Order: sequence, then C-alpha cells, then structure tokens
Amino acid sequence: MFAINCSNASFNHQCIFSMRCCIASLESLEDTLVPALIAYYTDSDNQSKRLLLKTLSNHWSDEIVLLENLLHRVIDTAAMSKIMRYNTWLLSEHIIDRLVAVELLVYL
Repeated sequence: MFAINCSNASFNHQCIFSMRCCIASLESLEDTLVPALIAYYTDSDNQSKRLLLKTLSNHWSDEIVLLENLLHRVIDTAAMSKIMRYNTWLLSEHIIDRLVAVELLVYL
C-alpha cells in the first residue's frame, strides 16, 4: 500500500537496492542476535558476551534507522495520504451502508 515516488527512477533503484541490503543485513542478524542475547542473560558477568550483544544490537539499530530513512525517501507522502483518504472514505461509506441496512431491519 506504499505510494512510490516515481520522479527519479535511478534514484529509486538505488534506494530500493539499499533497502534490500538493509533487510538482508537484518535477516542475517536474526541468526546471531537472539543467541547472543540468550548467552548474555545466562552469563551476564561475561564481558565478551556483553560486548558481542552490544555490538550486534548497535548494528541492528543502525540498520533500522537507515531502512527507515530510505523508506521516507522513497514513499511519496502526498500520494500516500491521498490513498489513505480514499480508503477511509470507502470504509466510512461501507459502515454507513451497514448501519442503514441494520436500521431497516429494525423497523421491519
């Protein structure tokens, strides 16, 4: 449901490539971050486990911030708000139609 800004195709291709890299990095962190977290909490006095967890969590945070910034550069906010407004209008029309149908059933 994202509205993509198509004003500069080469710019968007670079952003999309960077987003894929961020997502791949986050997916690879999944295999190491959770075990590092478990290892740290089972032996919280171990400084090397603490350092590993801190390094991995900092990398995860950096990738999330980068991905968020890339998404903001690619998403066309005007088009997105137009789509959301239209979907909200459709939903409200659907709700009104249902309420009218319920009122008709009550009076019958």
